[in-house]
Amino acid sequence: MTRILIADTETTGLDNNARVCEYAHVECALVNNRLVERSRFETLVHPGRSIPAEASRVHHITDAMVKDAPTIREILPAALNVKRGEHIQVFGHNFPSYDMKLLDGVYPRGIDIGCSLKAARTFITAPGHSLDKLRQHLKLDSTGQAHSALADCLDTLQIINRMLAERDWEILESCMLQKPTTISFGKHKGEKLEDLPESYVRWLLNECDNVGWDLRRALEEL
Repeated sequence: MTRILIADTETTGLDNNARVCEYAHVECALVNNRLVERSRFETLVHPGRSIPAEASRVHHITDAMVKDAPTIREILPAALNVKRGEHIQVFGHNFPSYDMKLLDGVYPRGIDIGCSLKAARTFITAPGHSLDKLRQHLKLDSTGQAHSALADCLDTLQIINRMLAERDWEILESCMLQKPTTISFGKHKGEKLEDLPESYVRWLLNECDNVGWDLRRALEEL
């Protein structure tokens, strides 16, 4: 049996020194081609650095709020409670590219990571596909403050279920779990990863700041 989680983080910013200051996931079951919430987990996280004012203005998390919070390494393994031989899928909006950069090495190995943003770009016609744009376009019944980790998980769950209303889970699952096969930026934009020069792959892995976790994983597997 596969456990399905929808996850999200709030962070100290978007720079290379960003750290997680809030984490949430919603565990779901697939029932009649629809994801149904079974349980939820959320926690503030001590990021190990101060939270800039501009980040606090977005998610309303302050240094005082996380002062006594656990670190992500202290809380996440127990929160996930992965058992031997268990198969887990984690989906989130832009989760493989952004959030996994901050959770790599904390999430146990062997978890499949998928992206609802990738599926939304494929299956939803909208002016934009960020969570904010989709909230507005789909008129989501948002139950919490946008840019809190749990509220973003619940909105992502709604988006996935909207897509499931018109297609089978296997199709959506395959799209969300698809790994990058081409480079999407730079002088080799559009080329297959397998055709990239070795020197360029080394540069991407060792020096380029634009490489998301999912692209890095795909490059390392070449």
